Amino acid sequence: MSWEGDGGDTFVVGQQPEMQRCAASARKLFHIVRRAWTASGMTGKALYELAVDEARKMGWELNMDLSGHRLSDFPHEVIYKGGLADVNFKSKPLLWVLEIHICDPQNRFGAFYEDMLLSDSYFQV
Repeated sequence: MSWEGDGGDTFVVGQQPEMQRCAASARKLFHIVRRAWTASGMTGKALYELAVDEARKMGWELNMDLSGHRLSDFPHEVIYKGGLADVNFKSKPLLWVLEIHICDPQNRFGAFYEDMLLSDSYFQV
């Protein structure tokens, strides 16, 4: 196979309003950051600085241990070993995955959402 894709989402089972809000916030934050990338040419580092600020505005903490990665031959480190949050250049579409992992301030639960950095036309938002 010559193509790789990467995506992840959080699903909540049962009636857990705060956990459902957290999962929805992870998706929303992903799209806020992705749209900033589309519109501005921000570096990976600047994207994650924005993500930290936006997560806090929503009442969450961003886990910087999961900061996106380059798509390439598996494992991802074959081409680039660092995370998206470390790059000082604008990433190219179809080559980078933006990872969002947020937690409640007491670190009791969290949510994760990731997908490739692409324009709005690739998403149903």
